[in-house]
Amino acid sequence: MNRQQGCLKTRTDHIILKRGQRSLSIRGNGFTLIEVLIAIAVTAALGLGVWQILNSTIRTQQVLARQQGILESLQRTFLLIDRDFQQLVSRPIRNEFGDTDYVISNRNTLYKIELTRAGWRNPLGDKRSELQRVAYELQDKQLRRTYWQVLDRAQDSEPRSMVLDENISAFKVSFLTDKNQWVGDWPTEESLGGEDGVAKYAQLPKAMRVEIEHDLYGKIYRVFSAAQSLDLTADAEPDNNAGDNAGNNGGNVPGANNE
Repeated sequence: MNRQQGCLKTRTDHIILKRGQRSLSIRGNGFTLIEVLIAIAVTAALGLGVWQILNSTIRTQQVLARQQGILESLQRTFLLIDRDFQQLVSRPIRNEFGDTDYVISNRNTLYKIELTRAGWRNPLGDKRSELQRVAYELQDKQLRRTYWQVLDRAQDSEPRSMVLDENISAFKVSFLTDKNQWVGDWPTEESLGGEDGVAKYAQLPKAMRVEIEHDLYGKIYRVFSAAQSLDLTADAEPDNNAGDNAGNNGGNVPGANNE
């Protein structure tokens, strides 16, 4: 009897020992709640750091792209200004009212500056002059370049305009006279009071200073010397049949850079 009880107790202890080992084995292969929470917190912190770095990189790229676009627009603006002012020619025009206009003038109430330039390319061989009348105006911080298909305009001559830059606060042109003095208006008061004739309207300044005020880059200016050698006063008498034949307005300029 005692032997049976001893065997039963030994078997029971063996079963309990196996169950305990199995329980310990199961608990040793899992994670506690604290460990899981710590892992989640670490993962969230790493994810937040990566997101901040990625977001900062994207914002930096957007800012750089925007500033690059602004710089490219400004460079294109000065490229057109360079071409127009460097190819200034002494060719007066007749406006839509039949009056003779100066080669270059900023006394027009509609535009900041208006001038005649050479080198208007004609790759399609259209029947028109290679001289071009252009003007610049500033409206709501938009610098616009306007041009006409003909030099001597008729009343139905429509201008064509394009926006060069949308971040311009001011646009100013100054002129260097024969007395080496910078003036803000051209033609000068002396020229306005001179004798009427082609020579009066064909006068050119010695140099021109174009200054703009940009919202991002501040004040920027360029100085251009007038192309005194391109004198078209002999061919400067405006066509009385303005607008009838665009090909007779101006003519080719030998040696001009056809930009």
